Amino acid sequence: MFESLRQRSRDPSVNLYLRLMDLDGTSPTTFYMMDEIGRTQVLLEYDWSGEWPVFCDTYEVLYKTELYGKFCLIMRKYREKGLDGCIVMEYYPGTQGRIFMRGLSEASVKLIVDEFMRKVKRRKKRLAFSCATGK
Repeated sequence: MFESLRQRSRDPSVNLYLRLMDLDGTSPTTFYMMDEIGRTQVLLEYDWSGEWPVFCDTYEVLYKTELYGKFCLIMRKYREKGLDGCIVMEYYPGTQGRIFMRGLSEASVKLIVDEFMRKVKRRKKRLAFSCATGK
């Protein structure tokens, strides 16, 4: 039955039945679940190397973008200050609402970080201007 469902669609993530389970067991053992804390989007990291998933850590999503058709993000451990411990990754959807991560090339990481830093500088300029004018 599942083989016929797999043959109907070139992209198995489109098919609801195939999204419910990991048929061939090829999913990575570390995965993330997206959630929100207040107005902050976070990723909850889990490790499923044993029989049940184990919660590992929480990451704050600082920036999301699309580069060359890939969805990329910059994240850091939740409640950490500064940009020193930031992680730049490609993310892609998995089964059962899980999100998986892949590494990026150095050139792609540089493009994403530069774009993020331009956005941060614009935001700081805007905040400084609004504080100076009182608006």
